[in-house]
Parts: sequence; C-alpha cells; structure tokens
Amino acid sequence: MSEAVSDADANRAVSLALRVGELLLANGEGTERVTATMPAITRAYGLRRIEADVNPVGADAVARSGRRPPAGHR
Repeated sequence: MSEAVSDADANRAVSLALRVGELLLANGEGTERVTATMPAITRAYGLRRIEADVNPVGADAVARSGRRPPAGHR
C-alpha cells in the first residue's frame, strides 16, 4: 500500500498519537512503551516515517514525508 497520506490526515494522525502519548504518560506508563505506541498509531494511518521523542514530562512527534518539510506538533 503506497497511497500518499494528505497533509491534513498526517496532522490528524500525529495529533492523535501525541494525545494518546500524553495520556499514557499522565497515567504512569513508561517512556519506552509510549515511544513504541506513538509510531504504531501513525503507521495505522499510513505514515511510515515518524519520530517520537518522549520523556517523563512530555512528548513530541514529527512525521517526515521525504518531499516536504516535516509536519510536527508539540
């Protein structure tokens, strides 16, 4: 499946992954589990290149398409 993901869908997927990551952290989940979960969520929406940076106080994620600047949220 090599269907391109629109920028709007990529932003929604990254936003969802961040919300889930923040909820997991707030409820005591470990950073390793959150770091693994966030890219799994975005892959389910068709994003293949995602970088998740998670620490005990927050999370950040960037999706890279290879053709445009990264779509990221904080």
